[in-house]
Amino acid sequence: MTLFSRKSVTKNGEVKFVGVQIPLQVNSYLTLYALAAAGSKSAIIQEQLELWKEEHEVTESIGSLIEKISTKAIKTFKDKIIQNETSLKKFLFDVKKELSTKGIDNDSIILILEAIRNGAK
Repeated sequence: MTLFSRKSVTKNGEVKFVGVQIPLQVNSYLTLYALAAAGSKSAIIQEQLELWKEEHEVTESIGSLIEKISTKAIKTFKDKIIQNETSLKKFLFDVKKELSTKGIDNDSIILILEAIRNGAK
Protein backbone atom coordinates (compact mmCIF):
# COMPACT_ATOMS: atom_id res chain seq x y z
CA MET A 1 0.00 0.00 0.00
CA THR A 2 1.28 3.46 -0.91
CA LEU A 3 0.66 6.07 1.75
CA PHE A 4 1.81 9.08 -0.22
CA SER A 5 0.58 8.56 -3.74
CA ARG A 6 0.61 11.29 -6.33
CA LYS A 7 -0.21 11.52 -9.99
CA SER A 8 2.32 12.56 -12.58
CA VAL A 9 0.91 15.51 -14.44
CA THR A 10 2.55 17.52 -17.20
CA LYS A 11 1.21 20.73 -18.65
CA ASN A 12 1.87 19.51 -22.17
CA GLY A 13 3.72 16.77 -24.01
CA GLU A 14 6.81 18.88 -24.62
CA VAL A 15 9.09 17.97 -21.75
CA LYS A 16 12.72 16.89 -21.43
CA PHE A 17 14.17 14.72 -18.69
CA VAL A 18 17.19 16.32 -17.01
CA GLY A 19 19.10 14.16 -14.57
CA VAL A 20 21.06 15.85 -11.83
CA GLN A 21 23.01 14.71 -8.81
CA ILE A 22 22.28 16.54 -5.57
CA PRO A 23 23.79 16.28 -2.09
CA LEU A 24 22.18 13.69 0.18
CA GLN A 25 21.03 16.33 2.68
CA VAL A 26 19.27 18.28 -0.08
CA ASN A 27 17.60 15.12 -1.37
CA SER A 28 16.48 14.14 2.14
CA TYR A 29 14.97 17.57 2.82
CA LEU A 30 13.38 17.70 -0.64
CA THR A 31 11.81 14.28 -0.08
CA LEU A 32 10.49 15.27 3.34
CA TYR A 33 9.12 18.52 1.93
CA ALA A 34 7.45 16.74 -0.99
CA LEU A 35 5.83 14.18 1.30
CA ALA A 36 4.64 16.85 3.73
CA ALA A 37 3.25 19.00 0.93
CA ALA A 38 1.68 16.00 -0.86
CA GLY A 39 3.62 16.89 -3.96
CA SER A 40 6.51 15.44 -5.86
CA LYS A 41 10.18 16.29 -5.91
CA SER A 42 9.93 16.71 -9.67
CA ALA A 43 7.12 19.26 -9.35
CA ILE A 44 9.06 21.27 -6.76
CA ILE A 45 12.23 21.30 -8.85
CA GLN A 46 10.31 22.07 -12.05
CA GLU A 47 8.58 25.03 -10.38
CA GLN A 48 11.90 26.39 -9.12
CA LEU A 49 13.52 26.00 -12.54
CA GLU A 50 10.64 27.85 -14.19
CA LEU A 51 11.06 30.70 -11.69
CA TRP A 52 14.84 30.69 -12.31
CA LYS A 53 14.25 30.88 -16.08
CA GLU A 54 11.81 33.79 -15.74
CA GLU A 55 14.27 35.66 -13.52
CA HIS A 56 17.26 35.10 -15.80
CA GLU A 57 15.45 35.84 -19.07
CA VAL A 58 15.27 39.47 -17.96
CA THR A 59 19.06 39.88 -18.06
CA GLU A 60 20.07 37.00 -20.34
CA SER A 61 17.85 36.90 -23.42
CA ILE A 62 18.03 34.00 -25.82
CA GLY A 63 19.75 36.38 -28.25
CA SER A 64 22.49 37.22 -25.75
CA LEU A 65 23.01 33.54 -24.94
CA ILE A 66 23.29 32.72 -28.64
CA GLU A 67 25.82 35.55 -29.02
CA LYS A 68 27.91 34.22 -26.10
CA ILE A 69 27.84 30.67 -27.47
CA SER A 70 28.74 31.89 -30.96
CA THR A 71 31.64 33.97 -29.64
CA LYS A 72 33.03 30.95 -27.78
CA ALA A 73 32.65 28.81 -30.88
CA ILE A 74 34.38 31.38 -33.12
CA LYS A 75 37.34 31.51 -30.74
CA THR A 76 37.54 27.72 -30.74
CA PHE A 77 37.31 27.67 -34.55
CA LYS A 78 40.10 30.24 -34.93
CA ASP A 79 42.31 28.23 -32.56
CA LYS A 80 41.66 25.08 -34.61
CA ILE A 81 42.38 26.90 -37.89
CA ILE A 82 45.74 28.08 -36.54
CA GLN A 83 46.53 24.46 -35.72
CA ASN A 84 45.21 23.25 -39.13
CA GLU A 85 42.74 20.95 -37.37
CA THR A 86 39.51 21.80 -39.18
CA SER A 87 37.67 23.59 -41.97
CA LEU A 88 34.68 25.89 -41.45
CA LYS A 89 32.35 23.34 -43.04
CA LYS A 90 33.52 20.53 -40.74
CA PHE A 91 33.49 22.80 -37.70
CA LEU A 92 29.90 23.90 -38.38
CA PHE A 93 28.88 20.27 -38.86
CA ASP A 94 30.47 19.34 -35.50
CA VAL A 95 28.84 22.31 -33.74
CA LYS A 96 25.43 21.45 -35.19
CA LYS A 97 25.80 17.83 -34.08
CA GLU A 98 26.86 18.82 -30.56
CA LEU A 99 24.04 21.34 -30.15
CA SER A 100 21.48 18.83 -31.44
CA THR A 101 22.79 16.20 -29.04
CA LYS A 102 22.44 18.66 -26.16
CA GLY A 103 18.78 19.23 -27.07
CA ILE A 104 19.04 22.77 -28.44
CA ASP A 105 16.08 23.68 -30.65
CA ASN A 106 16.63 23.89 -34.40
CA ASP A 107 15.87 27.64 -34.63
CA SER A 108 18.59 28.43 -32.07
CA ILE A 109 21.03 26.11 -33.84
CA ILE A 110 20.45 27.95 -37.12
CA LEU A 111 21.07 31.33 -35.43
CA ILE A 112 24.25 30.07 -33.76
CA LEU A 113 25.61 28.61 -37.02
CA GLU A 114 24.84 31.85 -38.89
CA ALA A 115 26.64 33.88 -36.23
CA ILE A 116 29.65 31.56 -36.42
CA ARG A 117 29.72 31.83 -40.23
CA ASN A 118 29.61 35.63 -40.02
CA GLY A 119 32.22 35.83 -37.27
CA ALA A 120 34.62 33.31 -38.76
CA LYS A 121 35.18 35.32 -41.94
